Amino acid sequence: MSIKGIIFDMDGVVTQTATVHFKAWKTAIMAFLEKLNENDIVFTEQDYFHYLDGMPRQEGLAHYLHSKSQLFPKIKTLYQNLERCIEVIGTEKNTLFCELIATESVRPFPDTLEFIDFLLTNNYQIALITSSKNCAAILGSAGIEHIFPIIVDGLTTESLNIPGKPNPGIFLEAAKRMGLKPQECLVVEDALAGVAAAKAGNFGGVIALDRHQKLRADFSDLNPDYLLPDLSRKQFPLYEFLKAPPKPQTGFQALNLINELLEKQYHLLIFSDFDGTLTPIVNTPSQAILSSSMRGCLNELNSNFPVIIVSGRALHDLKERIHLANLSYAGNHGLEFKSMIPELSSYCFGEEYKKIMSQVEDDLQRLLNEVPGCIIENKQLTLSIHYRLVDSSFHPFIKEAVGNILNKYPQLDDFCGKKVFELRPRIKWNKGYAAHFIFNHFRQTYPHTVPIYLGDDTSDEDAFAAFNCNGITIKVTAELSTTAAHYFLESPGEVERFLNQINQYSLLR
Repeated sequence: MSIKGIIFDMDGVVTQTATVHFKAWKTAIMAFLEKLNENDIVFTEQDYFHYLDGMPRQEGLAHYLHSKSQLFPKIKTLYQNLERCIEVIGTEKNTLFCELIATESVRPFPDTLEFIDFLLTNNYQIALITSSKNCAAILGSAGIEHIFPIIVDGLTTESLNIPGKPNPGIFLEAAKRMGLKPQECLVVEDALAGVAAAKAGNFGGVIALDRHQKLRADFSDLNPDYLLPDLSRKQFPLYEFLKAPPKPQTGFQALNLINELLEKQYHLLIFSDFDGTLTPIVNTPSQAILSSSMRGCLNELNSNFPVIIVSGRALHDLKERIHLANLSYAGNHGLEFKSMIPELSSYCFGEEYKKIMSQVEDDLQRLLNEVPGCIIENKQLTLSIHYRLVDSSFHPFIKEAVGNILNKYPQLDDFCGKKVFELRPRIKWNKGYAAHFIFNHFRQTYPHTVPIYLGDDTSDEDAFAAFNCNGITIKVTAELSTTAAHYFLESPGEVERFLNQINQYSLLR
């Protein structure tokens, strides 16, 4: 689903007020600690980021005080109860904050204004959210009260009884007021609670803005689509994504963008499916053979950029068929991963399902033994029922057999591919989760990284969706159909030409 609206948090994203909030909070909390004779405790910037930033005043303060529960006896003596303590400190903080913005004019971030100008030029809707009840005063002080047609602030959330972050309610209300679905909106946040809220709301994209680059590891744990130091035009992939023409286009049209990324010193992380992408679709899994020219192309590509093959095949089978020891492989739809990239670790999820898959194989052999051409492939962590060679009259029978298996083994899920039923563990994992998990860990070392993902099957749609707003996604198909991919290539032959062109660009660097 394409992005049509952008929702901005206010403090720290649009206005330079995060430092003012921190100053007011520090003054109020240090005065509180002094009253308790707790001179060894210092309220730090890290405390602000983790407990208060982006939160409604009372909720954030409650989080902070609960992290200092050893103070509760003294709080009860001085304030009678925690609620009264929160009320007093919160009121003092708000008074200090209002005094500061009255004497120190608030400034907007120039890079955000540049980004907003770009968005409005390209006909995007914009909205502003904030948990602050001082929104009007802050925007007025910054001279930007005219920019946002839709504002959801602390007064609005209080009147509508919308919970604070990390609940996504404030973002959902902004999307509703723009007349858009959450999947049609991109959220820009600089607070951990805000990024967590946007992810929980299943928005179309989330930008974590780490202006001071102090929270990279914390933000990375939340898997934002972008982790940026600012919103200026230096953030080339973001601007390119938002000005992209209707999709999908031929993959060869992505080559100019890839060349520009390389010129700007971006890293590429290249993912590719195997069957139907690097090799033609064949009648049986055993017939898939990688051509020597494609093997040479992949070998050269991997010497220039990290290459990861992501497939429904078992890991050992995948490695044997490609036979390139230096590549990295994610088998069984990403449940198992063998890394040859120094920055990434290998893993295997779902070992406990191997015994179940063996039992399922036995059951299916009994159920489908008399179906000519049906192939049952036990890949230990997953299992496939291939029916490409089966007469269509047997298809309903196979589907019924799969249904019976699911009734007997509720810990499994089924997925449909090209003439194949897939049985997988009922866990939140697929090619999309796996590829994004790998990408997220890689960009902790190389933050300026753009993923490229090529695939041909319905199982690859999860990865196309995962990289919808921060990657280059290419579906391999001779017949265009509904897809989340940005581009398409018609065959494995075109994939080879495409990858060889990337190799040529690398030689010019």
